[in-house]
Amino acid sequence: MMHIPVLVDKVLEILAPKEGGVYVDATLGGGGHSLALLERIGENGKVIGLDKDGATIAIAKKRLPSGMEIYREDFVNMKDVVKNEKVDGIIFDLGLSSFQLEDRNRGFSYTLDGPLDMRIDTNLTTKASDSLNRLSEEEIADIFKKFGEERNARKIAKLLDERKKKKPILTTGELVSIIKRVTPRRRHRKTLARIFQSLRIYVNDELNTLEKGLKEAVEILKVEGRLCVISYHSLEDRIVKNFFRELDGKKLRILTPKPLRPTRDEIERNRRSRSAKLRGAERL
Repeated sequence: MMHIPVLVDKVLEILAPKEGGVYVDATLGGGGHSLALLERIGENGKVIGLDKDGATIAIAKKRLPSGMEIYREDFVNMKDVVKNEKVDGIIFDLGLSSFQLEDRNRGFSYTLDGPLDMRIDTNLTTKASDSLNRLSEEEIADIFKKFGEERNARKIAKLLDERKKKKPILTTGELVSIIKRVTPRRRHRKTLARIFQSLRIYVNDELNTLEKGLKEAVEILKVEGRLCVISYHSLEDRIVKNFFRELDGKKLRILTPKPLRPTRDEIERNRRSRSAKLRGAERL
């Protein structure tokens, strides 16, 4: 299975990797962005890869040079990983990798039946099924509204609550069938995507983690070092946009007044890229 890095040409254009430079791939995934950087920085350059998913790291290591520094670590801890070294550039690709989406045992996809897990870091103790079966109807509805922006959040949460009182909801297939019962057929795909997104964000505390990671990134960038962030939904993109705006003219210079999007050709080659938005900034 080939992992195609999203917006790789535009990432390289913004990061402008230089010979001998030091770069951080904060979300290693399949290693595509790291490979592209390694090709441009020469033998004296360095790419440090971080990912909190052990299974994804194992796959990436098969594609990447054996000498590359790879850590199973959350990007909120990147300052500790680089030991306070200043770096020339950082890339965040916030989407799930194709490896994660296509593994039915991970529970990320609503098209594959499997355990309702959704943990990116499998060292976490709480799965999506644990949260879904423990939280109240009101709490579940709030998660769907806040992290999925789902208009039918209350109705779906009510049906889930009725069902789990009879029998725990343990698989993606069970969740999908319940959602479809109260969703018009024409809205099945979008509603399922929103509900799965919201649960995944909640289980992995993704939005708080992103804010912390961006702050870490700015602290370890050299002056004129560059930061790229690829997001896939409005909640992530809003955090990145507001973070860049808040620091614009102080610690950062915004390089992308509007987010960069994939071309039609890229979307045809890589469906995963269709909702991607890339924002970049330079350290002052």
